[in-house]
Amino acid sequence: MWNRALQTMTLAWRRTTSLLLWVVQPFLLMLQRIPPRWCNASLFGTFASLTIVPNLFFWLLGHKVGAFLQIVWASALFVGGLSIAYVYFLVEKDLEGLANGFLYRPAGDEKALANTNAPVARYIYLEGQVTLGSMVVSCVGMLLAFALLVQGVYELGFTSWYKVEGSSPGYASWVLYALLSTFKAVDLFDTIPTFGIQLSTIQHASFFSALLVFGYKVQIDLILLSQLRSWWQRRSAIQSSIRALHHYQTNERASDTLVRMGPYAIPVLLGLLETEDNEEARRSAAEALVSLDAKDAAPLLVRLLREDPAYGVRLQAAKAFAKWESTEAKDALLYAAAHDSHEEVRAQAAEALWKLGVRESIPVLQSLLLSDPNDHVRLVAVTALRNLDAVEAIPVLAQALQTDTNERVRSDSAATLGHLKATEYVEALLQAMQGDSAYPARRSSVKSLRLLNAQTTIPTLVLALQKEPHESVRWEMVETLRAFGASQAVPVMTQLLTQDPDEMVREKVAESLREMGATTAVEAFFLALQKDEHAPVRVQATEALWQFGATQSIPTLQWVVENDRSDDVRAHAILALRNLKATNSAPVLSKALTQDSSVDVRSQAAETLGYLGIKDAVPALLTVLQTDRAYPVRRNALKACRMLQAKECVPFLEKVLLHDDNEGVRWEAVEVAEVLGATEVIPALQHASSQDPDVMVRRKAREALGTLGLR
Repeated sequence: MWNRALQTMTLAWRRTTSLLLWVVQPFLLMLQRIPPRWCNASLFGTFASLTIVPNLFFWLLGHKVGAFLQIVWASALFVGGLSIAYVYFLVEKDLEGLANGFLYRPAGDEKALANTNAPVARYIYLEGQVTLGSMVVSCVGMLLAFALLVQGVYELGFTSWYKVEGSSPGYASWVLYALLSTFKAVDLFDTIPTFGIQLSTIQHASFFSALLVFGYKVQIDLILLSQLRSWWQRRSAIQSSIRALHHYQTNERASDTLVRMGPYAIPVLLGLLETEDNEEARRSAAEALVSLDAKDAAPLLVRLLREDPAYGVRLQAAKAFAKWESTEAKDALLYAAAHDSHEEVRAQAAEALWKLGVRESIPVLQSLLLSDPNDHVRLVAVTALRNLDAVEAIPVLAQALQTDTNERVRSDSAATLGHLKATEYVEALLQAMQGDSAYPARRSSVKSLRLLNAQTTIPTLVLALQKEPHESVRWEMVETLRAFGASQAVPVMTQLLTQDPDEMVREKVAESLREMGATTAVEAFFLALQKDEHAPVRVQATEALWQFGATQSIPTLQWVVENDRSDDVRAHAILALRNLKATNSAPVLSKALTQDSSVDVRSQAAETLGYLGIKDAVPALLTVLQTDRAYPVRRNALKACRMLQAKECVPFLEKVLLHDDNEGVRWEAVEVAEVLGATEVIPALQHASSQDPDVMVRRKAREALGTLGLR
């Protein structure tokens, strides 16, 4: 029985919270579009304006009906304010649930939180949208709504519920009545002559009126009590979390909880860093301060970066200054980068120095690059020198390229030489391109040669391209030779087009040869079109063949249109036939128009038939105009009819104008009617000019009517 009762209560709670959230969620999401400092003003303005609406009820509907609607309106307004307040203290301040993991936020799952039916998850989605000020404004809104409610009850005729002395109470009297009921200072009040306001004296006169006030006050008391509870929970959660930092089983959860406590946890964390002996606890405290963006802790972290015996604390201090702009940390970071005993701290300090733009760190970074025993530290030093545009470090980078034992350091050094325009070290880059055992270093060297526009290296690049074993380096070499416009590389690249084992290299070679206008490679393109297994290579081949005007390839292109397994290749082959003006391709194109499975192929075939002026294709065009379900095909079929001046399509235009579901097809139908002077479809054009759902079609139809003399 107890379990059944608990389940019933849980279900009732979930339904209640879901209802409250359903009420408030749209309004909160709307407030997201308003700058934060205006949110509470907008919220208050909304409540204030909504309390004015009931006056319209009395004016439009009469006294009794207006009073009834005022009660309904006030109840809805009260529920809205209550919902916003509940979102605040259920989510923003439910620290007990937070500390125990009940309000865990799944990372990167905001969309799922927004759409889920679980009330708590949806509350979390709105976390941050309600502030303490929002809750206060919502309580003011509840007070105004309650004043409307009791006024409506009184005006509806339940005058026996209240004892009124003096003139009939107005809304101001009921507001003051609700205000005093909120704080339970007194249950009646007299005239306030000080402000010249004549207010009636109101007292409870029945059990029902007292019950209304009690129900209203319970809600306000719950909200006020929740604030006391939040304060106590915050204090308790922070102290518990500080104790939990000492144990590795609870350290991570405790750190997360402290971060969620926000600025309230910062003084406690600072005190812990000053007095605590446990290294793990101090590290977690420093990490929490970084996550909290506690810039007031900068002086303490500067000292810890120099002096703390725990490398984890020093590391977190260096991370803090990588995020914060703190000039006072510069000397400490320089010291840490040069002298700290732990490689992670040195690397993090070097990163912080370049993020802060400290150019005084360049000598230290050069020293790290040449002599630090840790690969990661040297790698960060290279990155820092590049981001600081340290041209004075070019000799050191060249030395690292030649002597460093780590391939990533050598690779980044080569890339940085290109970034810094180190033209005097082209020879070093050439040596690395030819002799480095690691392909990333060779690839970066080639890329830097391209950035340096070192065209004198073309002969060496061509020779190296023939011997290079790694596909990514060959790719980079081909791109560099293309950028240089190296015509002497065409024979080698032509050979690679048909023989290179890597499909990406062959694609880059095909693109480069085409852009370089290498007409001597036509035969290789012809062979690639027939035999290459990689569809993008065949696409590049079709483009090159028509670009080079290779009319001898027309039969092969026609075969490709009928037989190639790639939709993209078939579509590009049709485009090539169009550009080669292959008017003898009518049978192949008509077959592709009516039978190909690809929308793009059929669409290209339709347009090409029109472009080539193949009038025999009109019946096929009219067939697809009526039967093809893809709108690009229907649109291009109409376009082809327009280019062919095919009056046979006029009988079909009315149906298209009135019934086709795509605005692009209808627009093209108007264009065809205008070009062909199709006066037979004037009624359909008139209908389209005023009734078509698309504004561009309506405009085009009016233009066509003007052309036909009916403007």
